[in-house]
Amino acid sequence: MENPSVGNSFRNMKILPDRKSSWRTFIRSHMAVTAAADFFTTEVWTMSGLVRCHTFFVIRLDTREVKIAHIGCQLNGQVMCKVARNLTDGFLKGCKYIVMDHDPLYTHPFREILNNAGIHVIQTRVGCPQQKWLCRKLRRIDQTRMHQSPNLFR
Repeated sequence: MENPSVGNSFRNMKILPDRKSSWRTFIRSHMAVTAAADFFTTEVWTMSGLVRCHTFFVIRLDTREVKIAHIGCQLNGQVMCKVARNLTDGFLKGCKYIVMDHDPLYTHPFREILNNAGIHVIQTRVGCPQQKWLCRKLRRIDQTRMHQSPNLFR
C-alpha cells in the first residue's frame, strides 16, 4: 500500500498526526495495530467443470503475516460475518485499524462486527490498486496448493 492512500483515509477519518511528525512517521508508528484485507479469484477445474473460487486474505502490516481467512466458491454477507467473527477472535486481536477497498462483500454487518471489536474500518479510495502485488503473489501460492490438492474444492 502506498502512504498517500492510507494517509488520505486516515485524514478522512479525522485521525491526524501531531504537527511535528509526517504521515510517513505516523503510519509507521501505527503499523503494529493496522491490518489490510482484500480478495482475489482463482479458477479451478473440478469434476463439474470450471469453478471460480474467491480467496479472502488479511495481512498484518507490521509483521507481514498473511492469514487466508476464507476460500469459497460462493460468498455472501452471512459467510463474511462469520469470517469477521473468526478474525476478531484471533488474527486481528490487538488491531485498531483495518484497511480495505469498497468491495460489496464488506457489508454493513461485516463492518459492524469489526467496529464492535474495536477495529476501525478504513476504506481506500475507489480504484486504488495498491494491494495488487500481494494478490498476484498469493494467487501463485494458492494455485500451487490447488494443483497439489485437486480434491480440495469438489
